[in-house]
Amino acid sequence: TCSGSGTASNPEERLQAVLRRLEVEALPPTPRPGGLYVPTIQHGNLLYVSGHIPYDADGEGIPGLAMSDEDIPRTKLAAAHNALSILSTVRFTLGSLNRVKRLIKSLCMVNCTSEFGAHPVVMNGYSEVMQEVFGPVTGVGVRSAVGMVLPYGMATEVECVFELHVDADADASEPRQGGGNWTESSAAFSKALGSSGLAEAVQILKAEAPMEWLIYGSSIESNLKSHFAARRAEKAGGGTIL
Repeated sequence: TCSGSGTASNPEERLQAVLRRLEVEALPPTPRPGGLYVPTIQHGNLLYVSGHIPYDADGEGIPGLAMSDEDIPRTKLAAAHNALSILSTVRFTLGSLNRVKRLIKSLCMVNCTSEFGAHPVVMNGYSEVMQEVFGPVTGVGVRSAVGMVLPYGMATEVECVFELHVDADADASEPRQGGGNWTESSAAFSKALGSSGLAEAVQILKAEAPMEWLIYGSSIESNLKSHFAARRAEKAGGGTIL
């Protein structure tokens, strides 16, 4: 469908309403991996996202232990911030949340005692954000919500899988590692996305995120090409094509 600029018609636009609801100005800094793994791997048109914990606006992990129903509101809010940390990594990896077609699957974990049983209620905080950003149908996937002891006492953790639009990466016939390793790179990527075009974006990333460009340069350049092509098409069409 085609929609004008007066409505939030795509995930990037709908994200802004979510940020306002949660009273935060922006997504948290893209987190570093906490062990020997990569944040994302794209295989074909699927994006696999490693386990993420919730972060506040300063990039600090949000701890918490759910012991009773009194802890539900606080832990549910942490789960919403868990969704934001995943969105930060997905945006950095793909260049834009608009390249996500739908949420496929989520494994949601709650740091809690054995007496606590409201894991699904808590993790609705995560699922509500995904639904608001990606839509009432495509933002709701299959889900498990379980309780366990989480690393460093973090309140929640989520890993998930997204389906991407078929033209999101035409050359992704082989598994590849995603970006999102460095906070500095995330800021540089955001700056690149707002630049005038591909050449300027590449210059920004080479100067401000040289390590990320060295490792992931070819994949990032492919993502940037798609981003600027979509931006040109949107301007030419006078609206957003979903």
